[in-house]
Amino acid sequence: MTTIHTISRVRSDGNILVPVGMDEAGTEVEVTIAPAPSARRAADMTQSEYQAFLESFSDKWVGDFPELNDPPPELIEPL
Repeated sequence: MTTIHTISRVRSDGNILVPVGMDEAGTEVEVTIAPAPSARRAADMTQSEYQAFLESFSDKWVGDFPELNDPPPELIEPL
């Protein structure tokens, strides 16, 4: 079984739902419940914290941009 990390909201009946698939039926699992970390907004960060946040993305892109299948605008016939 693959390890699953998910964020889920507790339903009004006090339960959470974590679907794992029919192939995993009957499998014993360990479940830990903890409050989700709050998302930090840029407005709540200091300038240095925001700079560090932006730098954490620097040089992280791997892969290629997808090819566009649409023709360039100048080749599209007007309606």
